[in-house]
Amino acid sequence: MDYIKASELTATMLSAQPIGIPIVLCSNSPRTIRRVYEAGYKELRLNKDLSEKMMTVPQQERTDIILPELYHIVSEYSSPVLLTNFEMLFDPRYKLDVLKVFCEISRTIKIVVHWCGTTSGNNLIYSESGFPDYHVYELSKYTVISVK
Repeated sequence: MDYIKASELTATMLSAQPIGIPIVLCSNSPRTIRRVYEAGYKELRLNKDLSEKMMTVPQQERTDIILPELYHIVSEYSSPVLLTNFEMLFDPRYKLDVLKVFCEISRTIKIVVHWCGTTSGNNLIYSESGFPDYHVYELSKYTVISVK
């Protein structure tokens, strides 16, 4: 899927977001973020809540518990969610396909993901080449609405 322009992201699109299709914001435009808040989305800074829970789990069990705990945290929100600060999901020890996880979450609750990486062509990139958490997500392999 190609990007849509931030100016094309409307309140109608946010409120009628299809089930199973997360919106990925690749723009830091204050106007775009404000539009998300105005559509009733509540911010969830995931690292804080998830890391607090993961600290109570023995390290050898964290890989098995991270997804159920992530789904539990998100499900506590009764409104659509703006996911921010989710960098810990890229930890290679968890072996997560982060975009796939977002698609799964969006099957039960509307989410907008404020992308914490960069973009290049039709790819979302997290981290930098040579780092263990580096990953390139080819958008054509996912069903997402990406906003640039």
